[in-house]
Order: sequence, then structure tokens, then C-alpha cells
Amino acid sequence: MMGSLQSHPDRLVIAIAALAWAWMLGEAAAAQSLSCCGPHPTPAADLASWMAMVGAMMLPVTTPAVRDVASRSFRSRRLRVVLEYLLGYAACWILAGAAFVLLRIHPLVHDLRTAAALCLLAAAWAALPVRARWFARCHRQIPLCPSGARGDLDALRQGAVHGAPCIKMCWPLMFACGITGHDLLIMIGGATLAATEKRMFRLDRKPLVLGAIALAAWILVKWGCVGR
Repeated sequence: MMGSLQSHPDRLVIAIAALAWAWMLGEAAAAQSLSCCGPHPTPAADLASWMAMVGAMMLPVTTPAVRDVASRSFRSRRLRVVLEYLLGYAACWILAGAAFVLLRIHPLVHDLRTAAALCLLAAAWAALPVRARWFARCHRQIPLCPSGARGDLDALRQGAVHGAPCIKMCWPLMFACGITGHDLLIMIGGATLAATEKRMFRLDRKPLVLGAIALAAWILVKWGCVGR
């Protein structure tokens, strides 16, 4: 098992993402709903659900970076540096999740119309000229020391270097997903947009804009069914 992960560390990322999806699907099935969370979770439950959402939606797009970090490390250290990379990446999203949980004290951050507005903001966000710079930084490599404490720190930094611009690009959609109670269809749509953008050689804004608008439309349909 360990030998397989040393040779293919990206499998660890896929396994974590699969577990996150399985948990959220199980919660939604238990609630007999498309959303895996109730309307007013505790702050701890809200943050835990946020990180599960990040694991499900965002970890799969890190697999190329994980393979890169592993390939630039000694084989005996590959699993360790991948875990450190993921920790640096997750730390950025924990900060974003904490901000989201703090905002949840306001009633508007429980309203599906706010989620729809955030999806429309995501469409406008995709058209910002600065997004091309964020897109480039999502692929930025930093030098990795091959061993020692410096190597551990470099792996953590590489995760944060990728996580920070990822948040800048994706926060409107992620906040929208959180407000919907982590609606599975919204999550699948958001994950598809994130994966599509990550695989682009050059930034193409059109599918991102149209996809975000489609998600806003679905949320408004859901609000029309359950919100009035």
C-alpha cells in the first residue's frame, strides 16, 4: 500500500476526494435532500462541511501539482511532501472557510437568492482581467529543497502558493455552494468548472461565465420551489 502511494501519490488525493464525496452523498441521502447540510448548522459543523466540500471539489484539480511535487522529491519522501503540500493548500481554504462561517451570522448568508447572486458574481469574476494573472499563479512552481526541514517548509509553501490564487478565483462559487447547504448539483457544477479551468492551456472565460450563470439559474429554480 505504502509503496503504491510512494509511486503514485496522486492516488491519495483521489482517495481523499472520494471519501469527501461519499460522506456528503451519505449526509444528503440521510436528509432525503440534494443538500447535505441543514439550514442552520453549528459553526463547527459548518466549517467541517466546508472542508469536506473543498476536499470533494478542489482536491481533484491538484493532482497535476501533486505529481509535480512528488517528482521533484526523493522517492522516500514523496508521500511526506505530498501530505505537506496538501496541508499548505488546505490551510488557505480553512481561512476562507472561517471567513464564511463568520459571515453566516447574517441572515442573508442563509438565503438562496444570495447564493444565486454569488454565482452571477462568479460569472463577472471570470471576466476580470486580473484572473489571467491568478490563473498563471495557480501553476507556479517554487524551488523545493530535496530533504530536511527546508524541504518540508518548501512543500507547505508550494501548497499555499497554489491555494491562495485558487481561492481568489473560486471563492464566489464556493460561498454559493456553502449557502445552498452544499447542494450536490451545485457542487458538481462548480467542481466541473474548476476542473475545466485547471485543464486549460490558455484561459478561456466563456465556459466559466456560462457555467456560473447556469448554476445561478438552478439556484433560483430551487428557491422558487422551496423558498417561498
